[in-house]
Amino acid sequence: MKHIGKIILSMAFCTCLLCGCGNQSGSNDGINKEHISESETTSSKKNTFFPSGTTEKERFYLNNAASDFIPFEVSFDKNYSNLACKLYELKDGKWNNLEQVNIHLNGDTFWFLVSRYLTNAEIRYKNVNPKSSYMELENGMSFQSVEPSFGAHGVMMYSDMTRETEVESRKEFPVIANIISKNIDNSLTVDIDIFDHPENIDQKENEAYYVLTFTFF
Repeated sequence: MKHIGKIILSMAFCTCLLCGCGNQSGSNDGINKEHISESETTSSKKNTFFPSGTTEKERFYLNNAASDFIPFEVSFDKNYSNLACKLYELKDGKWNNLEQVNIHLNGDTFWFLVSRYLTNAEIRYKNVNPKSSYMELENGMSFQSVEPSFGAHGVMMYSDMTRETEVESRKEFPVIANIISKNIDNSLTVDIDIFDHPENIDQKENEAYYVLTFTFF
């Protein structure tokens, strides 16, 4: 069963949004972080994208990073050369592609750090087993900051991530899903599967839905 993370947007979060939302404030009470258990993430399957197993110390560092990153990894049985990363927002019951970031790959094994919260989405990656030994890639890509139409002040953010996904060439799959809401509703949750079934989303006023997807090819 997927684990849902939620936070009240804090001053730190608003600091990340300075370019997009100006001077804003919030509370950091009730922060509830996801924990990635090593027992849940010991997959040795080829062509499977999954969260990396992390120690308590590593989780501390990752959860306190400016963008709050989640680690993922994947190992293929063939070389891949490209990754398309797309950021979507739900509009009128359909996913609207806000931006696409293309990453050049060069090998069959990769590590990723992906922002948990998509209003300032960022992806960092490393070529673990490059196709050419002299060409080891290690870099990062950022999306433009986004903000819901109702603003980023006094809102709640809910997050979910993929647990284990079989990867096929040119098949798009969701990695991170977010809901941002001004409605104080403790029963509100988000599930990564909303990407496949936007028609089932009951979007209310002052709610924004975002999804980040990957496509390897």
